[in-house]
Amino acid sequence: MFGKKKKRLEISAPSNFEHRVHTGFDPREQKFTGLPQQWQSLLADTANRPKPMVDPSYITPIQLAPMKISPKNVRPSETPLPKV
Repeated sequence: MFGKKKKRLEISAPSNFEHRVHTGFDPREQKFTGLPQQWQSLLADTANRPKPMVDPSYITPIQLAPMKISPKNVRPSETPLPKV
């Protein structure tokens, strides 16, 4: 139980990699460009799906916790003023 050391898993770099597809997004047309045919058909299906009847955030109430500010990430201009 205590005598065995776990071996560290080694993951090799990719081999024989081929970059066959270059995709992009045309903001003017609001469409993806360079997608393979199979991917285009998946995106076309999403337009035919019914829209949700109710906004999910309305059903599931959420409470956002206050943001924590790390002192090392605060810029001098963002330093909070001391309480008086």
